[in-house]
Amino acid sequence: KENEWMGDISSIRQGWVAGRNASAKAAVEAGDVDYICWVDDDVLLHPQTYARLLRYDEDMVTGILFQKFEPFYPLISRWNAEREGFSPFEKWPENTLLPVDGCGFGICVTSVKLLKKIQQLPDFKEDGWFNQIPGPRGVDFSEDFSFCLRAKQAGVQLYADTAVLAQHMIGPTFSSIENHKASAENRAKEL
Repeated sequence: KENEWMGDISSIRQGWVAGRNASAKAAVEAGDVDYICWVDDDVLLHPQTYARLLRYDEDMVTGILFQKFEPFYPLISRWNAEREGFSPFEKWPENTLLPVDGCGFGICVTSVKLLKKIQQLPDFKEDGWFNQIPGPRGVDFSEDFSFCLRAKQAGVQLYADTAVLAQHMIGPTFSSIENHKASAENRAKEL
């Protein structure tokens, strides 16, 4: 039996942090929910995306979504200890489940088990799964990458299914793998 909870958490009404925290809290309190499928309203994806991400039975899996601006980096990253921050993947293996350290939440699946693990962290503030963590040089990490830092702190490996490529709306068009490849080619020519 699959249980489904679907909520409309408007970022316009509440802001990203409060909206995502409200969704996480509702899923934890529902008691019979196993996963939350996160999708932003400016993302275009294949109809089978979430069935594919859920098939892995991992605590957190994302697809690849691209930034809306040059250089259209993928919103999957590894931790860069030297910079004390995240560095986006420039290239990745195709059609694999890739371990990552951070990701955007425009397309993502998280288990309620993970939400409960994060609640057990010593510095967890009430309903604060997505509260922004101060970063180096006075710039806070975004709410989604702050969540990823907490997930890693809770001992959970994050993954990206590199076969799942979503598009991110930019006005009347979308950023995509094609934008990313063209931008990378332009950067290579400039070197």
